[in-house]
This record gives sequence, C-alpha cells and structure tokens, in this order.
Amino acid sequence: MRCMIWSMDSPERPDDLKPENAEMSFMPGPGVPSVIAGVKERNEARLFAIDGVEAVAIGRDQIGRDAILVFIRDRSVESRLPGEIEGFPVIVEVTGVIEPL
Repeated sequence: MRCMIWSMDSPERPDDLKPENAEMSFMPGPGVPSVIAGVKERNEARLFAIDGVEAVAIGRDQIGRDAILVFIRDRSVESRLPGEIEGFPVIVEVTGVIEPL
C-alpha cells in the first residue's frame, strides 16, 4: 500500500506531484488485518489436506513481495501445490516432518 502526502501550503498542485517523490511504504502494525492473512486463513485447510504439507505461514519472496510459505515433508509433495494462491506467490520449503514439541 502506498500513501501520497500533499500539503495545502505547497505551491504545487497534486497533479504536478511526482509519485516517486511523495511515496512511502506502509506496513500494518500488530492487530491490523492484512490481505495476505485473509488469503492464508481461507486456504490453510485446503493446503493441509495435501498429504505431506507440514506447515503454512506468511512471508516474503526474494524481491520482498508478500507470499504464502508452505513447508513440506519431501520434494514429491511440491508438484501437488499451486504456484500461487489468490494472486500471491507460493514459496515451498522442504523441512521434513515437523514434530510438535
């Protein structure tokens, strides 16, 4: 999400502002629901229904985009996973069996 800031005192009109000079990143704080959290919640049961899925989480891909992380028992599970879910990339990590503590 991006936020544009413009001051009424500015001699420039909003149309004249260059977004690259007026943008700042926004990261929701704790307790603020995010789109990716909803995507994870809606799709967790479907992912866990695939034999070999050990865990599902939220993370970022190599270029910083939000992603769904799926931890799997072995590489054979990967072919049964989607490449993206609701527009978010799925990143697969082979972890082996995850045992509860």
